[in-house]
Amino acid sequence: MSQDHPLDELAGSRPAGRISIPVVTTNIDSELEALRRSASYQRNDHASTTIVNRPGLGVVLVALPKGGHMAEHQAARPIILRVLEGRVRLTLRDRTLEMSPGDLTSLAPNLAHEVSGVEDSAFLLTIGGGARQTPSQ
Repeated sequence: MSQDHPLDELAGSRPAGRISIPVVTTNIDSELEALRRSASYQRNDHASTTIVNRPGLGVVLVALPKGGHMAEHQAARPIILRVLEGRVRLTLRDRTLEMSPGDLTSLAPNLAHEVSGVEDSAFLLTIGGGARQTPSQ
């Protein structure tokens, strides 16, 4: 992150350190720039960093290059995917959504999905609260 941005009070902090502090403030643009420079982004289909990790709430910034792919998976809690940049394809078992900046989609727990980068993209993934739900619930 840029050390001179007024919201970058977490500059250099590790995601685990964001659990115990009472206020988490960061600049998403700076975080995204750092993600795209990372070795992980250069080597893999995507790169991510945890912005908030609290009991009942998580926020993850994901950078997904064009052609990048997150294989089918599911989350035990409800999630919200909000596109910040580019376009992503969210594939569910019964439909495919192409999402652009400003689009927001919420998924119920245990709903299988995959995400692909139609172009260089970034999105915020918010992981909801409550108890984890197993598929039988």
